[in-house]
Amino acid sequence: MSCARLARLSLSRVLVLHLRCVLPHERRVPVVVLDGEVVGLARQQPPSRSTTPRFVKAMSSLSSSPDGPPSDNATSFKGSTEDELRAYLTAHGIDTTAWGRQASSKSLRSLLNEILLGETFLHCVDGEPLRRVSIISVNIKNEQGLSLYEAEQRLPNGVKRRRNLLLSEKILPDESWWAASRRGIKEELGSVLDAESRIELLDDTLEVSTETRTSGSYPGLKTEYRCHKVEARVRGLPAGDFETSEKRGDGTLLSSWQWRRPEG
Repeated sequence: MSCARLARLSLSRVLVLHLRCVLPHERRVPVVVLDGEVVGLARQQPPSRSTTPRFVKAMSSLSSSPDGPPSDNATSFKGSTEDELRAYLTAHGIDTTAWGRQASSKSLRSLLNEILLGETFLHCVDGEPLRRVSIISVNIKNEQGLSLYEAEQRLPNGVKRRRNLLLSEKILPDESWWAASRRGIKEELGSVLDAESRIELLDDTLEVSTETRTSGSYPGLKTEYRCHKVEARVRGLPAGDFETSEKRGDGTLLSSWQWRRPEG
């Protein structure tokens, strides 16, 4: 079945289909379909020859998924529609009416997509909703020692978001920080990279931390971030500031990037 055929499906429930596509080293690709729309692919990275033994210890010792077994006093969101998610959050005191309308905030549908793709896990702990997400932050440095920062995003709906962050990507279930780093670089910077580009992750710089705070993307929703940070070198990037475009399920994301002195 072609991707175009999948996109035309009219379904009232969320389905996870396995699509056979001609993709390098990938045989089966899980496809998430929401109300007839393909909202994303959850690709599984194959074993890579470049994953040398020096990465094995780091990969096996770190839990890359934010979804650990919930405690006895935690209940998980198990719905599959926006209405169910809205009702779940509203019942626990979270007002979502301004989501996607306020500057820097994302929509309720965006949160639902994150949950369906396994990027985010939503639990209710002691009566309060808690979003749990695992993130890799990649500090890409050039030969002058400058770090690459995403200065601003323009979302598919036209809303601009000030970022001032290093390249960041959510880690999928059963995905290592190493695989998520490479995927994030290719997805976010792919429009300016070519076949000669080379990605080098400096695994000995890896740092891991956990913090809990109110989400800027989803106002009022407490979020626990398991943060991985690593340095990288990427050959083939523009020497000066530049812009990228990234195709997503809800449209095209435009980003502005700047080389800066490292902060902190």
